Amino acid sequence: MKKNSNLRIISGKFKNRRIPVINEKKLRPTTNKIKETLFNWLNKKIKNANCLDCFSGSGALAIEAISREAKYVTLLEINKNMIQQIKYTVNKLKISEIDIIHTDTLKWLKKKNL
Repeated sequence: MKKNSNLRIISGKFKNRRIPVINEKKLRPTTNKIKETLFNWLNKKIKNANCLDCFSGSGALAIEAISREAKYVTLLEINKNMIQQIKYTVNKLKISEIDIIHTDTLKWLKKKNL
C-alpha cells in the first residue's frame, strides 16, 4: 500500500503550499506539469472567475484556481474520504470561496442541464 503524499500549489497566494493527498485507489492527481499548462491557458480568464471542478479528487485544481484569484470554485466529488480530505485542506488554508458538493458528477451535470 502506498503511503499518503502531497501536491504543491504552483502559483498565486498559496504558492509552494503542500496539499495532503490520501491514498485512494482510483485517485490520479493532476501533475504539476499538466496544472501549469492548464493554468497558463486559463491565465487571462481565471481572475474573478466562477469555476467548476468536476471529479475533484484532491481538490488541488480548485485550490490552485483560488490561489490564482478565481472568485469562487464549486467542487464535485463522489468519494467521501476525498471530501473529508478536501474539507481539511480548505479549512487549514482558511479558504471560504469554495463549495464542496458530495455527488456523482455526471448525474449532477445532467440535472443542471450542463
